Amino acid sequence: MRSLGKLVLLLLATLLSATAGEEQQCGNLDERLLFSRDTSTEPAEYPWMGILFHLRGASFENTGCSVVILAEFHVLTTASCVRRFNNRTETAAVRLGIWNETHTPDEEYICNAKGFCVPGPVQHSVAEIKVHPQADKDTGDNDLAILRLTERIKWTTYKRPLCLEPISPLKSLIGRNFHFGGFEQSNFIKGKGLTYTLSREYCTKISEASSARPENQFCAYPVKRTKFYEGAALMGINIVNEVPKSFYLVGLLSEVVVVRQTTVFGFQDVAPWRIDFQTGLQMQLLLGLFCVTLGTSLVNSENLQESKCGYINEEQLLKQNEFAVPTEHQWLARITYENGHEAKLPNDGCLGVLISKRNVLAPAHCFVQYDGQADAYSVQLGVWNKSSNAHEVSCDKDGYCVLPAQDIPLAEIAVHPEYDPLTLKHSLAVLTLQRAAKMTPTVMPICMPPPSMAKETLVGQMFVVAGLPIKDPLKHKTWVNTISLPYCQKEYSSLITSSTTVCGYQDRTKTYYQGAPLVGIQVESNVPQNFYLVGLLIDSKNKNERIVSSFLDVRPYLNFIKLNTESLIVRNNGPQPRK
Repeated sequence: MRSLGKLVLLLLATLLSATAGEEQQCGNLDERLLFSRDTSTEPAEYPWMGILFHLRGASFENTGCSVVILAEFHVLTTASCVRRFNNRTETAAVRLGIWNETHTPDEEYICNAKGFCVPGPVQHSVAEIKVHPQADKDTGDNDLAILRLTERIKWTTYKRPLCLEPISPLKSLIGRNFHFGGFEQSNFIKGKGLTYTLSREYCTKISEASSARPENQFCAYPVKRTKFYEGAALMGINIVNEVPKSFYLVGLLSEVVVVRQTTVFGFQDVAPWRIDFQTGLQMQLLLGLFCVTLGTSLVNSENLQESKCGYINEEQLLKQNEFAVPTEHQWLARITYENGHEAKLPNDGCLGVLISKRNVLAPAHCFVQYDGQADAYSVQLGVWNKSSNAHEVSCDKDGYCVLPAQDIPLAEIAVHPEYDPLTLKHSLAVLTLQRAAKMTPTVMPICMPPPSMAKETLVGQMFVVAGLPIKDPLKHKTWVNTISLPYCQKEYSSLITSSTTVCGYQDRTKTYYQGAPLVGIQVESNVPQNFYLVGLLIDSKNKNERIVSSFLDVRPYLNFIKLNTESLIVRNNGPQPRK
């Protein structure tokens, strides 16, 4: 019991010293690498990841399990990964500072043909294995274990701990995109990727499971279907002064489920025991180092007919096809002009976003340029195919049709009083329609930003932009990974118009008309409820076969918008009660 007490005290000290990425002592982050398309890491990237080995005969064999460095003497992995040892710690070892699985501890340095070298991995023996006392072998719940090493880890560029504590705890893990890293079965090099977290209901459906995942686990849909080792770290990003500063641990990969062409990751949530550790439930920690689990309630998200704004469908969200279906992103508005005004615009066109039945939000430079003239004529809502006439009905072979677009003339254009046509600063306009739009499955307003998002950072997030591509006829969508303003200023200075600019990398190389709306996902009770408006596309740049876009953050302009609109919809507490 005395040794266990020492272990708890050491872990407590570790948590106090390794929270929130203080002084970059944990969770080292290089923004340059955040949204690179490489699926393999650089040698010093994710330096907290290691591999668990098992002594078989005279040699150590790779178990196909990853470990995460927590502190100088401790690493974390899954309980299922350590059961093979049967408490025989002398048969367990971890290799840290490892980048390539073929590298061995007897190699001090490994160099390539160009003379570039990386240090070899360091193997550590295991002194003690502590499995979560509530780890359930049958359900897989609480699938966590801490390994205490016999020797202290010597910190280097290639061996660092991952932060345990977020600066701003998330209200929900669902409907978000996280980074993950570890080792995988198809490549010797340490890998990485992005994954989108799913609601429990949709996870059960997509994985064709007979029951939902265990209470303290959640599902995620990876961008790429690579099968990673158990123990891979799912990571959130700590943002300080609107700049990504460090990674922190969100969960451990517990299971990879493959159903035909679909791959789903099951992650063990680490938040419950982290929270109890901080709040001082030390008796539970002394008895087992982990806390009791936290239950979650499930709320059914609204269907299309019931939704008032920002309709979201998880299944559609995850399908990044060549086009968006007509009943996705129904708030998209196409602006039409008279007198050839569109020829003055970049790429001959502009888009906006429906925010109420009578109002559309769009960039001011779509209407007022250097000559001070505003020549927009009407707004088309429900446009799916820009090559079709507004009143055309497009039908499929099975007889199902896309509703024709609604073409509504403009009654008024309210341009932000501080708009500067030279710099595009404060480029925002509120359009009032001559009549109210008719709400249909293909026409619906976007929800406005919820009050809870008023001061939330937009850096290091993944949002969705939908619009009409310049070179393709059909409505399209793609993920956008946001980057910090200083990094955007350094790499793409021409995209910055003001401090209200949000920059991000698009996942797909489509260039959209300006004004395309950037939207986020509002989650209630761990279920995605609706999309809400984040910003409007101002400019884009294609560099090294990647599209970097800048958006106007709408939050600083909410008072201006409210003064010039009617019946805005803001979702505060999930779905409206059913009637």
